Amino acid sequence: MSIDRNLILNRLSDSLQSVDYVNALWLEGADSLNKVDEFSDIDLWVDVNDEFEDKSIKFVRRELLKIGSLDFEFETKHPHPKIRQIFFHLKDTPKYMIIDMCLQSHSRDFWFTKEMEGEKAVVLFDKKNVIRFLPLNKAEFNKKLEQRKEYLLKKYQIMKIDVEKELERNDYLGALNFYLPLTRVFIDLLRIEHSPTKHEFGLKHSKRDFPENVQKLLINVLSFHTVSDLKENLKLMDKNI
Repeated sequence: MSIDRNLILNRLSDSLQSVDYVNALWLEGADSLNKVDEFSDIDLWVDVNDEFEDKSIKFVRRELLKIGSLDFEFETKHPHPKIRQIFFHLKDTPKYMIIDMCLQSHSRDFWFTKEMEGEKAVVLFDKKNVIRFLPLNKAEFNKKLEQRKEYLLKKYQIMKIDVEKELERNDYLGALNFYLPLTRVFIDLLRIEHSPTKHEFGLKHSKRDFPENVQKLLINVLSFHTVSDLKENLKLMDKNI
């Protein structure tokens, strides 16, 4: 039997929908953006009743084992206290077809914002109106974005001093220690200018979100081998913030 993403999703959707403590199942990532290709993983989200998280994980594992053998399983700590994140991979499936499951407790208060490009979902089922799409408060969003930009510009200036100090010492690795975090601030500033509704995405989706000239700028800023390279790159970043 050939195992593909449709088989996996149909099995999980059918089985989880019949479980009384599971409230909703949806897809994010490539599926929600209609960008699935041979390299796409499966970004699966499950909403379950509080105190049923462990039981739900065991249930999903058991359903996957009905499809095939697991050759990988790993749980990582999610930054949100009410989300558990577990990675599964089925043997003899493409290596990129990782099942990235985020399981949230039902008491988590969350919603999608309609105008935010990165907040999309394909709903497989929703028994308790878990998944809500609310309009963006544009005035509040723009205000927070301006505050964020002001903060990042100041952060850039203070962080740049540490880079320059190490460059004056001709310490390439020492400068790199401060330069790499500085580039993240620079990228965040470019995001605010060119892709504000995805301002926290960093380099993710750069090819889709940034114009070609900005992509070339980023490639230059992130290409370096010597102290001289870093000095030139600093000038380049200063010119483009």
